[in-house]
Amino acid sequence: MDMHAHHFRPVTSEPPCSQCQAGPFCLQSTFSGDHLALFKKAIRVKGPYKRGEMVYRAGMAFNSIYFIQKGSVKTEVCTVSGVLEVTAFYLLGELLGVDGIGCESYPADAIALEETWLCELPFNEIKMMCSACDEFHQALIQRLGRTINTDVYQWALARNLKAKQKVAWFIYDLFKRIRSRQVSDLRTIPLPMRKTDIANYLGLAPESLSRALLALEKDGLIVNENKHIYLVDLQKVKTMRVI
Repeated sequence: MDMHAHHFRPVTSEPPCSQCQAGPFCLQSTFSGDHLALFKKAIRVKGPYKRGEMVYRAGMAFNSIYFIQKGSVKTEVCTVSGVLEVTAFYLLGELLGVDGIGCESYPADAIALEETWLCELPFNEIKMMCSACDEFHQALIQRLGRTINTDVYQWALARNLKAKQKVAWFIYDLFKRIRSRQVSDLRTIPLPMRKTDIANYLGLAPESLSRALLALEKDGLIVNENKHIYLVDLQKVKTMRVI
């Protein structure tokens, strides 16, 4: 089976909004009354996408952005030399596909990292709702700004760090993003992505990533497991990424 084959999976059992894990971060919270009804009518629930299935492919016409209500997604591009490069990871409650805004097509492939459910927001509908509701317009602009900051600016600051610092930056960034969606003091960071994807994203060889994780573990900062990382010393990890 081609794991990069394109699939638009039909909804088999749509999770109700009241049970959505990402409900508190949904843009519908900015609406009330008639506007809320129009927003709910515009949303198209898509899923479940299985691990490795394509949400959209680079070059497809841009029509929608997506809200991740469950699961996670990576984006990757094929470089001019034919190498696949991971460009971002998107988690529960985050917006996917915003890099297509202002373009005619999506610039990257978007691939599910685990079982994933999405709310598709058609962009033409979004533009009409922005005109009809100032609160939604402001909330969307703020959300887009945070996405751009995470995807572009923050990574640009970390790009030239040494391997151990890059890994510490990545761990702390994941911690912040996951903690913002958890009530508890989360120290166990799940890793839905493969570590080869993490290495690719950070511009490291898999062996360099393994050495960096081992070094952080020997320093007593983390415990490195197969599918998660436990933060032993949060403050030192935070400091390590800027040394």
